[in-house]
Amino acid sequence: MRYSRIVTLAGDIFSYAASYAASYAAPRGRLRRASLRASLLVAASALASACGAPPAGAGADAKVSASEAVDSGAEASAATKATPKSRRVEALKPGRAPEDLNIDPRFRKPHWVFGRTSLMSKKGPYNHVHVAQGKTIRTLSFYKDNRAELLQTAIDLQEPHALRLDYASAMFANFLFKPEQERVLMVGLGGGSMVHFLRYYYPKIKIEVVEIDPVVVEATRLWFAVDNDANTKIHVDDGIKFIQGTSERWDTIFMDAFLKPTAEGTNSSGIPQHAMAVAFLRTLGDRLTEGGVLVFHMHMRGKWTEDFAAIREAFPHTLRVKRSGSVVIFASRTPFPDTAELERRAVALDNEKGWPRPMAELVPDFLRD
Repeated sequence: MRYSRIVTLAGDIFSYAASYAASYAAPRGRLRRASLRASLLVAASALASACGAPPAGAGADAKVSASEAVDSGAEASAATKATPKSRRVEALKPGRAPEDLNIDPRFRKPHWVFGRTSLMSKKGPYNHVHVAQGKTIRTLSFYKDNRAELLQTAIDLQEPHALRLDYASAMFANFLFKPEQERVLMVGLGGGSMVHFLRYYYPKIKIEVVEIDPVVVEATRLWFAVDNDANTKIHVDDGIKFIQGTSERWDTIFMDAFLKPTAEGTNSSGIPQHAMAVAFLRTLGDRLTEGGVLVFHMHMRGKWTEDFAAIREAFPHTLRVKRSGSVVIFASRTPFPDTAELERRAVALDNEKGWPRPMAELVPDFLRD
């Protein structure tokens, strides 16, 4: 009974911590974090009691394993410094995975953890890459200079093709605009969740990925089961130079490339500034097939409206949708179908694919410009 209680409390702590991290991109996030901090303190105190440790104060609770998932800036560090070491709550040790856990066999398995543990933390030439896992959710993040995490990818090892981030699902509305596609290009790899999605739902599509940071490629190969295969080719290269140096064309080009926001030559969201130059955007248009679509992912916390203005200058047809602190922008040289036609296509595609996030729910939120 006690063991079951410990497992439940540890799961609660991870859930609160994940919500805390996500709140930085959500409206009224400050109020949400205040509530989550209180919930974390209560859960951590209960966990300490269940483990036989003396009740800990607020400072001790700031040291629970949830601190891996939240901004390790001033709030957490101040609380930790004020706490005597002997009273800090210890994170649960790695344990044995449940035998009935159905993890996709392609994924490398760490020791099972109840809570969240770090699997890889490595600095590359462009990012400090962090891979972590809680239960079956594996994440890839970039550390900012203040040690805050910017979540890039979250994958459920039981269903790696099921996109867990709203914006990622929205990006695949490109199939509403051009239903038949043979080749796609992704600029920015992250943890490879979009590659898994395409491999599952569109197994015949040829996928090319350009990722500038070799450490991201290494992390994705080791921990996210994404590597070169018959239909997938990963290039370690500067996406802009790659596109400028080729005459190849794709049905869709996904622009989902982010570096550390404080890196030289990036904007406040971490998007390389020269990727948003009108001249380069027009080159992107030249790399599309007839009726092809460009798909951009941008964080709304940055000055995305300036980048959007550049996209509108380069393309005659744009459409956007907002999702959980992000905006997804579609651009094309071909007019988009009207709303009624998009609704018809969305229903048909939802029925065919049966994916967990229906495309039909996106269509009413499309904003035309």
